[in-house]
Amino acid sequence: AGSFKHDGDIDTLLARIGETSSESLRSISDIVWAIDPKNDQGDALVKRMRRIANELLESKGIEVDFDVSGGVEDLKLPMNARKEIVLIFKEAVHNASKYSGASTVRITLNRTGALLGMTITDDGSGFEPQLHPDGHGLGSMTRRAKALGTVLDLRSTPGTGTTVGVRIDITGIRD
Repeated sequence: AGSFKHDGDIDTLLARIGETSSESLRSISDIVWAIDPKNDQGDALVKRMRRIANELLESKGIEVDFDVSGGVEDLKLPMNARKEIVLIFKEAVHNASKYSGASTVRITLNRTGALLGMTITDDGSGFEPQLHPDGHGLGSMTRRAKALGTVLDLRSTPGTGTTVGVRIDITGIRD
């Protein structure tokens, strides 16, 4: 019987498989959360976002400044809106956690009438978005923003950090 050689390449592959599996399970968890009707209030969205920020940022020692204003917690959000908003948020926070080298991430959720604004700003290294049109989930965030009837506001330059934002008219979204 031959012996099985265990080397660094296999360790790297197994680590990548484990990471991908964990990410897939977390994505499924976010979708299951979004389709649960009891999560239609804005306060459930805020709690979910705080949990994601804690898991992805605070656990890595990145300071989180979370600012919610204008009665976001009282909004009634359709299922599709919850799903797309959470997944845009998660991608932006994941990018800040993994690529930015940031020490602080500022998350702002505000409501003006039926408009919900969300921005995620980091003080990290920044990048040139035009060089990465579909990298780091930028394409999927753009498509999700379009599904919400808005455009993704992405601002970044090397050395100045990154801001990802959306302004969503909640009245224009249907399940």
